[in-house]
Amino acid sequence: MKEYYTFDSNSSRVKVIHSILMGYKYYKNKHLKDALRETLKPLLEVKADINISKFALRKFAIKIIENLDDKQTMQKTLFDYYDNLWEDVNNHLGLRIGQKVTKGKVRTFYENNLLSDLLPYIKVDTKSDDLIRTIHSAKGTEFENVLVHFESLIDFEKYVLDVKKYLDSKEDDARIYYVGFSRAKRNLFINIPEVNDNIKSHSKEFELELLYIN
Repeated sequence: MKEYYTFDSNSSRVKVIHSILMGYKYYKNKHLKDALRETLKPLLEVKADINISKFALRKFAIKIIENLDDKQTMQKTLFDYYDNLWEDVNNHLGLRIGQKVTKGKVRTFYENNLLSDLLPYIKVDTKSDDLIRTIHSAKGTEFENVLVHFESLIDFEKYVLDVKKYLDSKEDDARIYYVGFSRAKRNLFINIPEVNDNIKSHSKEFELELLYIN
């Protein structure tokens, strides 16, 4: 997944694929409630031109999961799957999830990788005694040291550097990251893809100790 986030800087588009594949993995593990929650995320985070009932959204999310259970779907390229999904969601629900892939290295990456290539790298909730787990499964627990990994630099700047804007946010991502940060009793480590000038300028304000690892 790290390579995927590196090639595609459009975090909203990446999150669509990530959430849907997470939903599918939950479904395969027979965690149906979690499967539906994850698959619904991309549909709930965008505004529609018309009012859409929750029933209609849930029905469409189930359709997405069932479609992924088809072996032929998993053998589609990322480009074909996302392009078809984008059109399907737009035509049936009037929603636009992310941006279409048009050209450049991003399109090449999408055309050269299958949907099934990403599936092994999608992690879902682990057992309660595991030290490495998703944030969802860490809720209600505490550790001396916690490492929270950000695949996207944009999310780090949004939910950490601009945290004051999102303290009372109802966004799922804002609440999820808060859960992750609050699990640490002694030390909180945050892993990000790179450090830019914006992060350097805010490091003293947020008492961030920067450590570069090649």
